[in-house]
Amino acid sequence: MPERAGGFIARWVHDGGAEPTRLDVNVPSHFGQGRLAYRGLADLAEQPDVVVCGSDWIAQGLIVEAQAAGIRVPDQLAVTGFGNLRLAGDMRPTITSMDVDGARIAREVMRVLRARAAGKEIETRIDVGFRVIARESA
Repeated sequence: MPERAGGFIARWVHDGGAEPTRLDVNVPSHFGQGRLAYRGLADLAEQPDVVVCGSDWIAQGLIVEAQAAGIRVPDQLAVTGFGNLRLAGDMRPTITSMDVDGARIAREVMRVLRARAAGKEIETRIDVGFRVIARESA
Protein backbone atom coordinates (compact mmCIF):
# COMPACT_ATOMS: atom_id res chain seq x y z
CA MET A 1 0.00 0.00 0.00
CA PRO A 2 1.45 3.38 -0.91
CA GLU A 3 2.57 5.34 2.16
CA ARG A 4 0.20 8.26 1.54
CA ALA A 5 -2.86 5.99 1.40
CA GLY A 6 -1.65 3.89 4.32
CA GLY A 7 -1.02 6.95 6.46
CA PHE A 8 -4.43 8.38 5.66
CA ILE A 9 -6.24 5.12 6.45
CA ALA A 10 -4.33 4.60 9.71
CA ARG A 11 -5.19 8.12 10.88
CA TRP A 12 -8.82 7.85 9.73
CA VAL A 13 -9.33 4.65 11.74
CA HIS A 14 -7.36 6.01 14.72
CA ASP A 15 -9.70 9.02 14.82
CA GLY A 16 -12.78 6.78 14.92
CA GLY A 17 -13.61 6.30 11.25
CA ALA A 18 -14.70 2.93 9.93
CA GLU A 19 -12.19 0.96 7.85
CA PRO A 20 -12.66 2.52 4.41
CA THR A 21 -13.29 0.70 1.16
CA ARG A 22 -10.29 1.10 -1.16
CA LEU A 23 -10.37 1.43 -4.90
CA ASP A 24 -6.88 1.81 -6.34
CA VAL A 25 -6.18 3.35 -9.75
CA ASN A 26 -3.05 3.24 -11.89
CA VAL A 27 -0.62 6.12 -12.08
CA PRO A 28 -0.17 8.54 -13.63
CA SER A 29 -3.73 9.50 -12.85
CA HIS A 30 -6.08 11.17 -15.28
CA PHE A 31 -9.66 12.37 -15.64
CA GLY A 32 -10.96 9.10 -17.13
CA GLN A 33 -9.76 7.11 -14.13
CA GLY A 34 -11.94 9.24 -11.88
CA ARG A 35 -14.97 8.50 -14.03
CA LEU A 36 -14.21 4.77 -13.90
CA ALA A 37 -13.61 4.98 -10.15
CA TYR A 38 -17.07 6.46 -9.59
CA ARG A 39 -18.64 3.67 -11.64
CA GLY A 40 -16.86 1.15 -9.41
CA LEU A 41 -18.14 2.92 -6.30
CA ALA A 42 -21.68 3.06 -7.69
CA ASP A 43 -21.69 -0.75 -7.80
CA LEU A 44 -21.03 -1.07 -4.05
CA ALA A 45 -23.86 -2.30 -1.83
CA GLU A 46 -23.24 0.54 0.61
CA GLN A 47 -22.67 3.90 -1.05
CA PRO A 48 -19.86 6.08 0.34
CA ASP A 49 -20.55 9.58 1.57
CA VAL A 50 -16.88 10.63 1.34
CA VAL A 51 -14.27 9.87 -1.32
CA VAL A 52 -10.62 10.83 -0.86
CA CYS A 53 -8.81 10.84 -4.20
CA GLY A 54 -5.07 10.57 -4.76
CA SER A 55 -5.11 13.41 -7.29
CA ASP A 56 -7.22 16.35 -8.38
CA TRP A 57 -7.55 14.73 -11.83
CA ILE A 58 -9.22 11.67 -10.30
CA ALA A 59 -11.43 13.89 -8.12
CA GLN A 60 -12.50 15.88 -11.19
CA GLY A 61 -13.49 12.78 -13.16
CA LEU A 62 -15.25 11.27 -10.16
CA ILE A 63 -17.29 14.44 -9.57
CA VAL A 64 -18.30 14.68 -13.24
CA GLU A 65 -19.44 11.04 -13.29
CA ALA A 66 -21.26 11.36 -9.95
CA GLN A 67 -23.11 14.45 -11.18
CA ALA A 68 -24.02 12.63 -14.42
CA ALA A 69 -25.58 9.93 -12.21
CA GLY A 70 -27.63 12.56 -10.36
CA ILE A 71 -25.47 12.65 -7.21
CA ARG A 72 -25.17 16.08 -5.59
CA VAL A 73 -21.62 16.96 -4.57
CA PRO A 74 -21.07 17.68 -1.68
CA ASP A 75 -24.63 17.18 -0.34
CA GLN A 76 -24.69 13.44 -1.06
CA LEU A 77 -21.00 12.80 -1.69
CA ALA A 78 -18.01 14.77 -0.41
CA VAL A 79 -14.90 14.54 -2.60
CA THR A 80 -11.32 15.63 -1.96
CA GLY A 81 -8.34 15.65 -4.30
CA PHE A 82 -4.60 15.94 -3.91
CA GLY A 83 -2.17 18.38 -5.47
CA ASN A 84 -4.15 21.63 -5.49
CA LEU A 85 -3.93 21.87 -9.27
CA ARG A 86 -5.40 24.92 -10.97
CA LEU A 87 -8.32 22.83 -12.23
CA ALA A 88 -9.39 22.27 -8.60
CA GLY A 89 -10.37 25.92 -8.37
CA ASP A 90 -11.87 26.01 -11.86
CA MET A 91 -14.33 23.10 -11.42
CA ARG A 92 -17.92 23.42 -10.27
CA PRO A 93 -18.06 22.56 -7.49
CA THR A 94 -14.52 23.65 -6.76
CA ILE A 95 -12.46 20.73 -5.42
CA THR A 96 -11.19 20.56 -1.84
CA SER A 97 -7.56 19.52 -2.19
CA MET A 98 -4.38 18.74 -0.29
CA ASP A 99 -1.62 21.17 -1.23
CA VAL A 100 2.05 20.22 -1.01
CA ASP A 101 4.94 22.61 -1.55
CA GLY A 102 6.47 21.34 -4.79
CA ALA A 103 9.29 23.89 -4.67
CA ARG A 104 10.24 22.70 -1.18
CA ILE A 105 10.22 19.09 -2.36
CA ALA A 106 12.58 20.06 -5.20
CA ARG A 107 14.90 21.87 -2.77
CA GLU A 108 14.95 18.84 -0.45
CA VAL A 109 15.72 16.50 -3.36
CA MET A 110 18.64 18.70 -4.40
CA ARG A 111 19.91 18.90 -0.82
CA VAL A 112 19.80 15.10 -0.47
CA LEU A 113 21.50 14.55 -3.85
CA ARG A 114 24.29 16.98 -2.94
CA ALA A 115 24.75 15.31 0.45
CA ARG A 116 24.85 11.86 -1.13
CA ALA A 117 27.35 13.04 -3.78
CA ALA A 118 29.53 14.38 -0.95
CA GLY A 119 29.40 10.99 0.79
CA LYS A 120 27.35 12.27 3.70
CA GLU A 121 24.69 10.28 5.51
CA ILE A 122 21.18 11.25 4.45
CA GLU A 123 17.75 11.00 6.00
CA THR A 124 15.52 8.21 4.75
CA ARG A 125 12.32 10.17 5.34
CA ILE A 126 11.65 13.88 4.97
CA ASP A 127 8.26 15.33 5.90
CA VAL A 128 7.43 18.44 3.89
CA GLY A 129 3.91 18.80 5.29
CA PHE A 130 0.72 19.83 3.51
CA ARG A 131 -2.23 22.22 3.68
CA VAL A 132 -5.90 21.45 3.22
CA ILE A 133 -7.40 23.84 0.68
CA ALA A 134 -11.09 23.76 1.65
CA ARG A 135 -13.41 24.36 -1.27
CA GLU A 136 -16.96 23.42 -2.28
CA SER A 137 -16.62 19.66 -2.89
CA ALA A 138 -16.17 18.67 0.76
